[in-house]
Amino acid sequence: MKAITVHDRDAGIDGLELTDMPYPNAAENDVIVQVHAAGFTPGELNWPGTPGTKHAPTVRRLGEPPSRS
Repeated sequence: MKAITVHDRDAGIDGLELTDMPYPNAAENDVIVQVHAAGFTPGELNWPGTPGTKHAPTVRRLGEPPSRS
């Protein structure tokens, strides 16, 4: 899977890199989505990590619902 990640938060958009990431597993109550488009605000570049809080996703995998004992 690919992700845009912040590698240098002081470099603005030049500090973003396209990175290979491991494909996540859907744990209990999780939803895995494929993002077709994402947007982010300049404020999201101020921390290390993966920006992009606005998405256009498609659900790809659902985790199991919690068990009731």
